[in-house]
Amino acid sequence: MGMKTFAQFLEEGRDAPLYHGTTYGALEKIISSWEVLPKTHHPHFKLLMGNKSDRSDITQYSGISTTRSLKFAKAWNSNAVIVFDQRRVAQKYKIVPIQYYTNLQTSRFVTSRQNSKNEYEEFIVTNKPVSLNYASKILVSDELIKDLEPKYVKALENAKIPLEAF
Repeated sequence: MGMKTFAQFLEEGRDAPLYHGTTYGALEKIISSWEVLPKTHHPHFKLLMGNKSDRSDITQYSGISTTRSLKFAKAWNSNAVIVFDQRRVAQKYKIVPIQYYTNLQTSRFVTSRQNSKNEYEEFIVTNKPVSLNYASKILVSDELIKDLEPKYVKALENAKIPLEAF
């Protein structure tokens, strides 16, 4: 096994940022409420956590999907990306890696690695909203960053969360 590069080391460690791709409209709601809602439910998550007897109650296995790949976050129908500080998030929430194989051209789940890429998913396990205070920056597409309402820009400035175009 070869030696890892520094970039690979960071990508796999707790120092790697976590990217949550979202839409511009959802970003405005997130900034307005100052929280990211747990809208992802992994139906097989109990199996991943070792509980094979009951798969009926998945609400406690809700959370927020993030990725260690900015490229993947941008490709996921996103024109906005919230960048979370993984180390800070991990101090309060359980973060579990989940591997799906996804075709980046179609954004559809596939059952094999053929024509797919690793999405580097890190699932923040929570049934409660995660505060935007865990964000280290917000990225918005070049076309839309100028349209962000001044009150949202000011809120991010006051919280010292940089707003950048991509």
